[in-house]
Amino acid sequence: MSFPSPPGAQNGEYAGVVTYSDHGYSLGKVLATAHLRLPFTQIATVLSIVIDDKPTRTVAAAMPFFDSDGVRLRA
Repeated sequence: MSFPSPPGAQNGEYAGVVTYSDHGYSLGKVLATAHLRLPFTQIATVLSIVIDDKPTRTVAAAMPFFDSDGVRLRA
């Protein structure tokens, strides 16, 4: 018997759990914080999370999420 991968799985491997998400207005993107297992914490690691029953591509990023060049503000 096989079971579906849990939310937060990468290639069927459990990566972690999202603890908070919200729209980042200064970046124009949805941001989330998560508790990730160590193998998935490298910056730019591509992951998949489930939002409204749909897999969504995500990328591990350094914190804090910040538009240090002000690109978004000048757009």
